[in-house]
Amino acid sequence: MKSKHTQKILLSNQQRRYLELIVCRRKSAQSMVLRAKIILVGAEGKSLQKTTQDLECNRETVTRWRKHWVERSEDLSVLERLKEASCAREIILDSEASTTCRDSLAMSRQIWR
Repeated sequence: MKSKHTQKILLSNQQRRYLELIVCRRKSAQSMVLRAKIILVGAEGKSLQKTTQDLECNRETVTRWRKHWVERSEDLSVLERLKEASCAREIILDSEASTTCRDSLAMSRQIWR
C-alpha cells in the first residue's frame, strides 16, 4: 500500500541493482543489508508501518534511513549513501560488477576486500 507520508525515493536501475547485490551477498554487514532493504521497500512506496512490519525493525530506523537516503547527494555512491555520516571506512564498488547474486560471488571477492 502506498502512503502519502512516505519519503519519495526514486532509484535508478543501477542503484536498485547495487542495493539488491548488498542484500543478497552473504558477507554484507547486516546493518547495510537492513538499510538497503529499507531503501528498496521505500522505493516501492510502502508505508512506514508496512515497512517496519515486513523488516521487523522500529519506525525510527526506517524514518532515519529513508530521510538519510533522500538528503544525501546523488553524486555519492550507493554505499556512501548507506553509511553513517561519521563512518570513515571507504568501500568502493566496481562499476562493472555483476549485479545478480548468482554471478556476484566471484566478483565480490575483488569488490569487497
